[in-house]
Amino acid sequence: MRCGADGPGAGALYLSIHYLRALAATGVFLSHLHPTLLGFSAGVDVFFVISGFVMGSSGPRQSPGAFFRKRLIRVVPLYWMVTFAACGMAAAGLIGTVVDPEKIAKSLLFFPYADPQGKIWPIVVPGWTLNLEMLFYAIFALALFSRWPVLVCSGCLLVLAGVGLVVPVYAVPVILWTSPLLVEFVFGLALSQMRWTIGRRAGLAAVCLGLVALVMFSASGVSAGGVIRVLTWGVPAALIVSGAVQIETQSVRFPSVPALTVLGDASYSFYLLHYWVLVAGHRLIGATTVADVVFLAAGWGVAILSYQWIERPILQWCSGRISTTTGARARP
Repeated sequence: MRCGADGPGAGALYLSIHYLRALAATGVFLSHLHPTLLGFSAGVDVFFVISGFVMGSSGPRQSPGAFFRKRLIRVVPLYWMVTFAACGMAAAGLIGTVVDPEKIAKSLLFFPYADPQGKIWPIVVPGWTLNLEMLFYAIFALALFSRWPVLVCSGCLLVLAGVGLVVPVYAVPVILWTSPLLVEFVFGLALSQMRWTIGRRAGLAAVCLGLVALVMFSASGVSAGGVIRVLTWGVPAALIVSGAVQIETQSVRFPSVPALTVLGDASYSFYLLHYWVLVAGHRLIGATTVADVVFLAAGWGVAILSYQWIERPILQWCSGRISTTTGARARP
């Protein structure tokens, strides 16, 4: 019923969650490929709900230091490598991104800033979500000092989101740190604590309802921003995640799909690298229906290679180093 970890030592994940990672990443790719397919951007919202669910399920069993170290190992190495690669491409004139030492430092430290167009994006554009993820991880790590980390973390996130709604905020970092999207982490945290079961049929109904809601809201043309995004994309995302978990929990034997397992493993690499695949592809091939299929296949191909030859070895090496160091300190 369960499969590999969200990084070494992060605990087992549901296969369904692993599959949703792959599907959500593909959705984000399609939204960047064709901006008219705006609803596919809800893949980001699915990621946020999944993150809350996984942290709420495995995090309380860890110490604050161990939790935050594992999160850093999982997120930082590949993100920094992609950021430095983007800086190199910008310096060589291969991409139009303008970089300077301040932007590089803020991007590497997950400190939000606005680009010349007013977008709160780091050098690697998809990294804006990591700025929110790292805030969530930091709050959860601090909440682990309490007896009720999930409850305390949820409360802090709701307070921040509430501040963003009622207090005029002008500082760029605070704008992101008080985003309504923080509520989507709370959705996942809440799902991780639910002990009731609704059965496979109800779980399937929840998934279908979530998908239909995303399609309807996207087709309606309603602007998906702020609180509206949480309601029109975040709530359906929570339905999809909760339904998928219920289906797997109530299944005698949940189907194993090797292809989706591989894509789930490589979903983080895909999320960070797909934008550059699109940039390169449009320059080399242009925009056609055939090209779209090529871009998608190339994006996943690059991501799988990145996971196998870069991401996984780095994760294993970093985890091994920390385990060795921790063990050495523990010896008398």
